Amino acid sequence: LPEQVGAYRVDSLIGEGAAAIVYRAHPTAAAAGDTPQTVALKVLKPEAMTQPQVLACFQFEARVLSRLDHRGILRVYDAGVDDDRMYTAMELLDGVSLDNVLIANKRLTPAQSVDIARQVADALDYLHRSGYVHRDVKPA
Repeated sequence: LPEQVGAYRVDSLIGEGAAAIVYRAHPTAAAAGDTPQTVALKVLKPEAMTQPQVLACFQFEARVLSRLDHRGILRVYDAGVDDDRMYTAMELLDGVSLDNVLIANKRLTPAQSVDIARQVADALDYLHRSGYVHRDVKPA
C-alpha cells in the first residue's frame, strides 16, 4: 500500500479493477475543506497511466461526477496527480455488496429486487437527464 497519495493517507485496500485500485483513505490537513473524514481513493494503476484513452476516461469521470448531485451517485471531492499517480477522492459507500447479499441469502425477495431496480433506474435517469450515459453498469 502507498502511505499517502496527494493529500490523503491510505488506510487499507478496498478493491482493484482493470485500470485502478481503490483504497480507504483519510484526508490530511492539506485536503479540501468539505472532504469527509474517510474517502474512497481511486488511484490509476501505473500501466494505465501510459494509455491515453484510459487517462482521458479517468479524468472525464472525475469531472462529471464532481458536477452531479444525486443520492444514488457517489460524490467526488477531489482529483489530481501526485508522483505520477492520478487519483480521485470520492464518497465512501460503506455497506454490503449485492454479491455478498446474494451469497448470504441466495436470492432477493421480489420487493428487494424491485427496490434495487428502482434505485438504479432513478440514478441512470438522472445521468441521462444531465446529458451523460453510464456505459459500465454492473451488479457489484
